[in-house]
Amino acid sequence: MPVDFLTQAERQRYQRMPATIAERDLRQHFHLSEADRDFVATFRGATSRLGVALHLGLLRYLGYLPDEWAMHVPAELRTFVAGQLADGAFVDLVGYGSREATRTAHLQAALKHLGWSKWTPLEQGWLEPWLLERALEHDNERLLLDLACQKLRQHRLLRPAIGTLERLVGSLAEQAHRESFRRLRPLLDQPGLLATLDALLVPDDTPAARTRHRWLCQAATTASPLALTQALAKLAFLQQLGVPAWDTSGLHINRQKRLARLVRARRNSYLQRLSPEKRYPALVAFLRESLLALTDAVVELFDQYWEGATAKARRDLDAYQQRMAAAKDQALLTLGEAARLVVDEEDVPGPDLRAMIYKTLSREALLTALEVSQALLQPSRHSHLAFLAERYTSVKQFSGQLLAQLHFAHAYQGDDFAQALALVADLQAGKRRKLPEDVPQAFLTPTWTKSVFGN
Repeated sequence: MPVDFLTQAERQRYQRMPATIAERDLRQHFHLSEADRDFVATFRGATSRLGVALHLGLLRYLGYLPDEWAMHVPAELRTFVAGQLADGAFVDLVGYGSREATRTAHLQAALKHLGWSKWTPLEQGWLEPWLLERALEHDNERLLLDLACQKLRQHRLLRPAIGTLERLVGSLAEQAHRESFRRLRPLLDQPGLLATLDALLVPDDTPAARTRHRWLCQAATTASPLALTQALAKLAFLQQLGVPAWDTSGLHINRQKRLARLVRARRNSYLQRLSPEKRYPALVAFLRESLLALTDAVVELFDQYWEGATAKARRDLDAYQQRMAAAKDQALLTLGEAARLVVDEEDVPGPDLRAMIYKTLSREALLTALEVSQALLQPSRHSHLAFLAERYTSVKQFSGQLLAQLHFAHAYQGDDFAQALALVADLQAGKRRKLPEDVPQAFLTPTWTKSVFGN
């Protein structure tokens, strides 16, 4: 059913003469060519000639003649057009068009001179399909109305009453739903798909009685292993439905996004009440957009998690180095004292020497000094990567799913990173338990090589 969507003020704006006209528009649309001036000169009377000249400019500028336009011509417009006429510098429009026959004759002549035609109901036969395509791209009715006015002007058609175009645009919403259903019909005809889509709106048997629709709508709030696991579970659900293989190219991407937003914003009960022509294309678009959004979300969540883990590892390294700096001096003193006793008491037998050292230095102090000295000599502890490795247990919670469900394309083929990633994916999925002898490592930087191989 056609819908009127303009306010009264908006409707009047489409019917009245503009109060002002920019200078660039004056020069573009109201400049009279030599052919225009020759045409205008064929009319009798200076007032008629000015009126016809204004007809030409208004048609080019607006695509229609505003209501009672002769009574509301801006002064700058009258001056600009009249100045181009041989006898029009001081002509006004008082009394112009007092006879309807004169107005009609002048309009017909102006249309013929410009090569324009009047709108007829037959024009709707080509304008409506064109507008329907635009309606599948945009959801703004006022934008569609402006596009319709521009299209008529491009086709040199005198615009009809604004109410005619408003009703035409207002009818496009229902047509867009029917057209969306028609274009997705090959997909919707797949066996069992309609039942699958309806099942999205039915609560499950869990205590929360949550629908898959609402489950998919819930976005992650933190970049944690749990959030990644939940996002990957949703991604796996969509992959099991076969969503990645769905061909939705028949619908403009903007149309798909609009339908997906509708499903996200509405309750299950509302969606269930929609007609099949509205409900099924909307649910298809929702699942398709959810697949894209979840893929982006998983990548973003992992990026945030990895950045957070890396920052934490760097902080742990800083704290470790501060502890080592504080413990280093004490360790050197402890080991130095032990070495002094060994050197000074060369004649003391071994067991007695040990007792003498322990009498001066406790066994715990010596062990602590040894640990500190060994830590200072351990290269891997000089990098934050050693502390990053301590988070492997946390990463393992989602890494297998992540590598199994995301497909990675490799822009650079100059190293063996792709082979390394495939190997890690097999290890995480349990397909392989041991590393091969020729482990891919050409892609490793020197810092990572030291951390991985400890050399």
